[in-house]
Amino acid sequence: MPTQTTRSAGTVALVSAALWVIAAVLSLLGAGGKWELKYALFSAAVLVAAATFTFVVAGALLRSGGIRGWWPGITLATSLFSVLCALVVTWAWPLWAAPLTVAALLTVIRLRSAELSLGATRGPMDWVFVAAWPIGFATFVLLDALKVGSVDEYGDRFVANRVGFGLGTLIFAAGLVRFGRWLRSEHPAEIIDAINP
Repeated sequence: MPTQTTRSAGTVALVSAALWVIAAVLSLLGAGGKWELKYALFSAAVLVAAATFTFVVAGALLRSGGIRGWWPGITLATSLFSVLCALVVTWAWPLWAAPLTVAALLTVIRLRSAELSLGATRGPMDWVFVAAWPIGFATFVLLDALKVGSVDEYGDRFVANRVGFGLGTLIFAAGLVRFGRWLRSEHPAEIIDAINP
């Protein structure tokens, strides 16, 4: 049921979406001088965005039946693992995007199964949200295979890497906006109970 915590998770989802967009912009600005400062800002944006996403996952799990049990436990552990990966290897975005994808998938499955038991249905945007990082990674691999852009000093193709990351990030942010708006739109159960005793 909706609570004040799940509603707060909706607000955090909107903040997280904004942080992902900021990370995408900072990633695109990475070309050129003073990369150390840009990378520090990029790393901070990614780390906070991943951490806030974990709070959103917890809120969505609470909304769909609670955070106790093996399914919520695995989902939260996977999301927290993505935060750890983002802290250690921020630059290797496919490594931390993979557990983010798994956490999003497990969350959406939990939400859909909970709502199906109530006869409700969710829109297809949930699956786009889950596919965000795989779409970004596939774009990166394709552009890299096509040799789009020049090779940087690390042996990477900047254009392929940043376009793949940016696309995955923007789709993921769009999914977070949808989750945030949904969670925020619901009145907490305690308010509903007070109105209808």
